[in-house]
Amino acid sequence: MWTSLIIEIGRLFDPYKGKNKKIISLKKIKTFKEMIDNVHGEAIICKIINTRNTFTAHWAEEGSNPIAVTEICNSKLGKLLDELNKLSITTDMIKL
Repeated sequence: MWTSLIIEIGRLFDPYKGKNKKIISLKKIKTFKEMIDNVHGEAIICKIINTRNTFTAHWAEEGSNPIAVTEICNSKLGKLLDELNKLSITTDMIKL
């Protein structure tokens, strides 16, 4: 579950830089840009994203320690995800 959570958090805020990469990313939704940027800027989100390649199916470019389960559990990640869950997002808001 820990690794799946890390992968999904990364996907939520994927910068979608690839030309032919069709992904769903909150970063593509301009309507909620300020809120999404605020959540993306939270320390726990940044740490998850910055260390996700260290312990998933990739090798990190820079050495970093994976975030601990206890650190995730003791963070406000649940509240942040609840805030995002309140957004009313439709597929026509997202440019794939």
